[in-house]
Amino acid sequence: MTSNIAIDCVLLEKCNLNCLHCFQNHTSNIVNENYIRNLPSLVKNTIRAEVEKKNPDLIMLSMRGGELFLDCFPDSLIESYAYLAKEVRHFVAQSYPDKEMTVHIMSNGVYKKVDRVIEFLKEVGGKITLSFDAFGRYQNESQYNLFYSSYKRFKDEGLIKNIAITLTKQSIEKYISDASILRQFDGSEIDLNYYVPTAKEGSVPSDKDLFDFYKAMVDNEFYNCIYVRNLLENHRNGNKISISCNCANTTVIFNNRAYRTCNIYVPDLDLSDFYGDSKFCEQDAVKVITHKGLKKRNCYLCPYFGNCTYYCWMMLCYKGYEMGECPHQKIHQYVNHNPHIMENYIKWLNQ
Repeated sequence: MTSNIAIDCVLLEKCNLNCLHCFQNHTSNIVNENYIRNLPSLVKNTIRAEVEKKNPDLIMLSMRGGELFLDCFPDSLIESYAYLAKEVRHFVAQSYPDKEMTVHIMSNGVYKKVDRVIEFLKEVGGKITLSFDAFGRYQNESQYNLFYSSYKRFKDEGLIKNIAITLTKQSIEKYISDASILRQFDGSEIDLNYYVPTAKEGSVPSDKDLFDFYKAMVDNEFYNCIYVRNLLENHRNGNKISISCNCANTTVIFNNRAYRTCNIYVPDLDLSDFYGDSKFCEQDAVKVITHKGLKKRNCYLCPYFGNCTYYCWMMLCYKGYEMGECPHQKIHQYVNHNPHIMENYIKWLNQ
């Protein structure tokens, strides 16, 4: 299995959406090109430190907002993103020629100036993740139409990394009731983000909600979903995937500082609600919360512990999360009791 480190750069907070699940409040409209152009030094120092500790095969640079490609942004801002990516690429090529590097951009796709984004992605050798949700994202049909038009353009150019969906309770209900919502992304990978509880606690899915979603994804053979593939691969071959998401390998750069936690940029989140002590935001918080989650779920005694797929522990460790039957254990049991699921998956692999 390829080892990796990821440097996740939060470049700005301004956005054109106000998604139900989003933990950013988008109150800052500050867009500082000089800040972005000065970031390569911090990114390089972070890469040096992480490579020394982990000696990875792959170095991933990601950039996010807010929304990076708002139509109102000047072309010079897009050029600043390109400068950052190219500076880091040059550094990695010179310093670590034996290591692969990728550039990953996160975006909502709700804009008209798609041509300049395509040009930027090709210039830096990057791929884009587009976020999508069936509930609480688009304020009107025109916003969805802009998103889907962007998706088709990026897909036609071979620039899509994946489609990222966030598992809120309301979106899960829609995906279960109408499989065609996700069928529109056939041919693209679907990645799952787990909802980080905020004040909107009514959006937190239950363990039953999660199991029902996993079951629907398996029954509908969504093999383009990363979770489904990992689930079935781990079920038949043992755990080849880490028991935490890739945040365990990620350093977040936000406001000119590097953090070892995935949620440092959440403005109104009391991290003590998750970690038990907010000081962990200054430490390797993913390891801390993974350990807490494994204990809370009693994972070590699970018969499928050696087969389980990665989990986002933030949601589980939230003090207000009510645990039921583990959805991951239940979906493994479901696959065991329905051998046609694995048979159909293997047929798909061999096509």
